[in-house]
Amino acid sequence: MAVLSYSMLRGLRVHEFLTSDHAKARQAVASLTAKEIAGRADEVETEYWEFAEKMQWAGAQQGELASEANKMLAARKESRLQAQNYVSRLTALAKALRLVPGQKSFIFFSTGIPNTLIYGNPSGFQGDYTTNLAGGAAVVPGTVFSLDAGDSVLVPLFETMLKEFSTSNCSVYAFDTRESAQVTSLFGFDGRQFESGVGGFFSAGAAGSNVSNPFVNDKLTGMDTLKRLSKQTGGQYYSNIARYEKSMAEVQGITGTYYVVGYSIAAAPDGKFHDVKVEVKRKGCQVRAQTGYFNPKPFQEFTALEKDLQLLDLALNERSDFGAPKTFPMTALTYDAGEGLRVRALARIPGDIIEFFGGRAAELVALFFDGQENVLSLQRTTADLDKYRGADLLFTSGIAPPAGAVKCRLVIRDLETGQSAVASAKAFLVKPDPARIAVATPLLLVPEVTIKNLDGMAKGKPDLLTWHDIYPFDSSRYAPVVGDEPVRTGKVVVVVPFTIPGPDEHDVAFSAYLVNSASGQNLPVPVQPLGRFVQAHLHAQLLEITLDRVPSGKYMVYVNAGDRTSGTLASAHVPLTVERSAAPPRARGTHFRVS
Repeated sequence: MAVLSYSMLRGLRVHEFLTSDHAKARQAVASLTAKEIAGRADEVETEYWEFAEKMQWAGAQQGELASEANKMLAARKESRLQAQNYVSRLTALAKALRLVPGQKSFIFFSTGIPNTLIYGNPSGFQGDYTTNLAGGAAVVPGTVFSLDAGDSVLVPLFETMLKEFSTSNCSVYAFDTRESAQVTSLFGFDGRQFESGVGGFFSAGAAGSNVSNPFVNDKLTGMDTLKRLSKQTGGQYYSNIARYEKSMAEVQGITGTYYVVGYSIAAAPDGKFHDVKVEVKRKGCQVRAQTGYFNPKPFQEFTALEKDLQLLDLALNERSDFGAPKTFPMTALTYDAGEGLRVRALARIPGDIIEFFGGRAAELVALFFDGQENVLSLQRTTADLDKYRGADLLFTSGIAPPAGAVKCRLVIRDLETGQSAVASAKAFLVKPDPARIAVATPLLLVPEVTIKNLDGMAKGKPDLLTWHDIYPFDSSRYAPVVGDEPVRTGKVVVVVPFTIPGPDEHDVAFSAYLVNSASGQNLPVPVQPLGRFVQAHLHAQLLEITLDRVPSGKYMVYVNAGDRTSGTLASAHVPLTVERSAAPPRARGTHFRVS
């Protein structure tokens, strides 16, 4: 779920992005206040038409009210401008939500936009219509309020908004928060007339006798617009906010009972709308479904909000409206260099993907999520990949997250076409015990001289030690093994950063073994120490592991470290795929795979 709000002062705000952590969503709701609200359109609309009625009741005295009438017209004009901005922002949100897959349900708490503010007040008033004030003309003595034919800007904007929500698979369950939606004051209108001195109780036009009475004429409220929004999107309108518990239970029942109907379409990136109609033959059933769908539109026509949503969709779901994105390997390193926990994501961008993006500007966006897929960090780098042709590219990016699960994503996106490539990795951070030896994620290296390096732009204060300091190796001779890319050499070098308790000299010994991921078999391997580096209090041990007798397959490399001084042990592991030679194709159903 997500929590959004709209106010005149701050516009559309996302208080909590899509998350499965309901406690965070509740906290976001609890933090909402009415401090940002500066007047409501329905209040202005009610006052406007009450004043129009007052002008009619005043008769010959209406000239004395000209100044007040001008203020009312100015206030109503401002309300219409606010409503136009409000509808435009919601329309942009609805368009962007096309990129979020599945059915979306909006629990929409609002007073709505007054129906007369959009569509006008065709009933009008009897009298001498010397000037039509719907266009916002100034009031002069002798003017009587005329009928209102509606706003030529708001009407198409509102109709477009309804269509966009419907075609984005968004069902709106509107809760009318007007107090008057609960109880109608029978004598409210006459009471106001009595207080204003224009009329009184039991006078001509007694309670409820006039169709323009704002307490009985719901056209002056947002009821009709909320009803239309709910009906058009396949949702439901709830008039009495005091019965919200029962209404919410009904929404729970409706949203929890549905069918998913799908069929293949030949979509073209032209942004055109196509109608969809769903019918059920069984009697007594109600169909609440979207009225159609839009083809994906060209990436150049995306709004900033749509581009951001597509980016998050790529990062979380690895899907795109422009076809399946290309993928490439990625790995995540976790360590503590004395400044707290760190995650460093390493992605190998192969030459064929660089060719795919070559010659055009591309953005590389590194995103980090916690275990509930809340965004921890978003780091954007724009690069011309054309200059990296002829070699693979090692791209890195890092953050300082809290302890726990971290999901790393790298999205490469063509800024002209929207074509994309995605890499992903996972990490789990545990805060080390300062009284014990601690081992960071090992980094496997193989001899390679053609790879190039690019470190992403990190936000915030730079680390005291860079990841190059923590994982020291000669980048002109070696390249990291990233993800599950296969190793074909007879030996690999392992960089093992570690910390030891206290300032004294310590006696640390290392060992390593492989575990077959398929069989669980433990496979000892020869390990040779190559050297040790020290940066501040951080140590890094280089080991060489011989793989000559290791058959092809997927393994987990376990590195153990024992500190004889403190008597403590530590262990860390990293995946390894060994590929010896090409084997003949092996049949599996109707698919073939070459290993």
